[in-house]
Amino acid sequence: MARFLFAALFLLVSVVVWGEETLLRSAVIDSALTKNLSYRAAQEDSRSSYYKYMASWGAYLPALDLGYRYTDTNSDGLQGASQSQSSYTAEASINIFHGFRYYMNNRALRANYMSVAEDEKDIRLATKKDTSLAFQNALRSLYLLKTSTSSLENAELVLNEAKLRVELGSMTSLDLYRAQADREKAYSEHLDAELNYLNILQEITRLSGITVSKDVVLIDDAPPFTLDEEFVYIDSALKYNTAIAKGCYLSKSADYTYNENRGSFLPSLSASAGTGWYEPESGADYNSNYIGVSATWNIFSGFTNFYQVLSASKSRNKTRLNAVNTRNDVIHSVSIAYRRAAVNDKKVQSSTAYVKAAEEAYNATQETFRLGRAAMKDVIDARISLQEAQSQLAEAEYQLASSYEELEYLTGGSEPRESYTENCE
Repeated sequence: MARFLFAALFLLVSVVVWGEETLLRSAVIDSALTKNLSYRAAQEDSRSSYYKYMASWGAYLPALDLGYRYTDTNSDGLQGASQSQSSYTAEASINIFHGFRYYMNNRALRANYMSVAEDEKDIRLATKKDTSLAFQNALRSLYLLKTSTSSLENAELVLNEAKLRVELGSMTSLDLYRAQADREKAYSEHLDAELNYLNILQEITRLSGITVSKDVVLIDDAPPFTLDEEFVYIDSALKYNTAIAKGCYLSKSADYTYNENRGSFLPSLSASAGTGWYEPESGADYNSNYIGVSATWNIFSGFTNFYQVLSASKSRNKTRLNAVNTRNDVIHSVSIAYRRAAVNDKKVQSSTAYVKAAEEAYNATQETFRLGRAAMKDVIDARISLQEAQSQLAEAEYQLASSYEELEYLTGGSEPRESYTENCE
């Protein structure tokens, strides 16, 4: 039912603004994801990490070397003889066992690639959040600009009424000065609101690359967000949060790196086969074919391998602790964002009622003023109270949208994605 109402409202708004320049929030976000340089750089970094991971598979395949060599040897013997020789060689070699280091390196690079991929997702989510908040801020600024315009018009009406009454002798010059000061204050606030709105539009242009004019009609086409239970967001964060996922992958990478260093204490085994054709300057040509297996075992390396293992162990412990700390921080942030959303939702309801009451109070005071039964100060105070109520409502709605965006960011976004637990834990 809610989706139907949203679709109907969106269609109605589209009909009303038909023929005018419109800008959808979804279009702004899509443009930002296409043109944002930080996100594009993160994509390149993710691809680079993936190619490093794929390159590590080459250690399991045989290597083939082709060679050519020409030598010219001069001898200082009794006859001053010299001899030249050409040779062609082909050799294939393969590592049979390397203390599990190739396997561990391959797994570590894969885990590292997955962590970098989470960085890419994080920047994507952050770009969406920042762009969406800029759009929401533009809606807030536009609302404040309209209310400041209305407030300025009201102040000018009161000023004109005051001038007329001074001429008729029913009001003192002091009241006129108060009306003039109130009008100037309203005009100053209007200029600030207009400047703030233009600055926010410029921020949207910076984030999305879309040139936005001040006359554009902003349309929030996002579906309405309803607040769920807190445990739902915590559960989603534990499955999809990019920071938690990255911590998990980095821990895995550190584990594999530690085991890779431990492999240095084990022997290595490799096999090779080759053939060579040799052509001396004098004498018969001859071929040489060979096949062999070699084994090496580093018995002592000056404690280098020992301390590298210790260093890798400490790095592994560090990444594990960081992963747990990140997990706790994210859960804490989710709880804070949830409470903010719950409070801001109530603030919006309260501020809406405040604006309604302030509007009624202002209209009643203004009418009483026209009848000569209210002082100038009462009208000015009522106008200021109305503008403060409208400003409070705009801020409450923006803060509510901000808390919703924060919850979406912390829980991995609204787009379907695979839980990191499928690949890490």
